[in-house]
Amino acid sequence: LRVETAGSVSDDPGDVFDLAEFYMASEPVEAGDVVVVDDAAAVRVRKSVSAYASALMGVVSTSPAIAIEEEWFAVGGVRQQDPFKPLVALVGRVSVKVTDENGAIRPGDRLTSSATRPGYAMKATASGMTLGVALVPLEQGEGKVRVWLNVGWWGGGDTQLSVHERPDGTIGAAQNDLYMNGYAI
Repeated sequence: LRVETAGSVSDDPGDVFDLAEFYMASEPVEAGDVVVVDDAAAVRVRKSVSAYASALMGVVSTSPAIAIEEEWFAVGGVRQQDPFKPLVALVGRVSVKVTDENGAIRPGDRLTSSATRPGYAMKATASGMTLGVALVPLEQGEGKVRVWLNVGWWGGGDTQLSVHERPDGTIGAAQNDLYMNGYAI
């Protein structure tokens, strides 16, 4: 949905819809780069350089639905102009640079920062910080995929929880143990 200041409403032909904030960058970045908090400079970001980076911040946005900077915000139409002052997507649907270094990416896979390619994401296969969930596949190589961005801790592929639905439609207590990383809780 696109709402113009004149009041007209139309479908937006884009496939991204995110909330982004301007940040200073310690190095030039571009749309799709995975960025982390730069621990060497106050309130700055830089490209991620390690797998499961603990300081994951987000992804450099293409053209966010909502852009924020300290005392103002804008709805639509804002694009990154300065590679040292990127719009960093914090949540929403965004295009992300990815690599197949940890296997093919399927819709629903969690993604994390790449171990080998600065600013890229890869399929997450262990617990740790992740960027979000892939919405489209990447069979091999490198490219960009759309991701539902929601940075946070992921427990890994071994997390299982069994629950049941009661006849009245409510969810009942777990019928089995909760397993996290192979350990029953």
